[in-house]
Amino acid sequence: MKASKFALLALIAAGAPGLAAPALANDCDAVIAASLKQMGMPYRTEMTITSPGAQPTKGQAIFMVSKLYTQVNGKWNVIPINAQQMSQQIQASMKTGSISCKKVGPDSVDGEAATIYTAHDVQQGNNVDTKTWISNSRNLPLRSQAQISSGSNTQTIDMTIGYNNVSAPAGVQ
Repeated sequence: MKASKFALLALIAAGAPGLAAPALANDCDAVIAASLKQMGMPYRTEMTITSPGAQPTKGQAIFMVSKLYTQVNGKWNVIPINAQQMSQQIQASMKTGSISCKKVGPDSVDGEAATIYTAHDVQQGNNVDTKTWISNSRNLPLRSQAQISSGSNTQTIDMTIGYNNVSAPAGVQ
């Protein structure tokens, strides 16, 4: 898969556990609540995408509720979307898989107290294992590490997530 497609998959992987059916195990409830809250607000991610035998790719994504901007290797792209559409896409992809979550324990991200959760899911034939740090005070994801395996190809996407002073990239429509 191309890096820009993995950037989108990374965002989906970060939010996917939060958009599953509410009948999931209790450890998924916190991830569900944080992801649903995140879908209603702008946020920015800084990510590193790594594959075995390849140089890491740096990228960014900005979710503005009505548009998703992705930047990989210095080039910005825009995808018209909204939180409801993204939620529906994720829910549709999750109907074919099953998800499990586990509360790992306390940690912090940039000095902010957080709790780590892990999740396993199958999305579009890919195994997705995600580790998410959720802010204890704001109930929002602060960091996510996703390992996406498709056959013998495995990519890891490590992202930090910020919510302050988020705006669309200048000049990108």
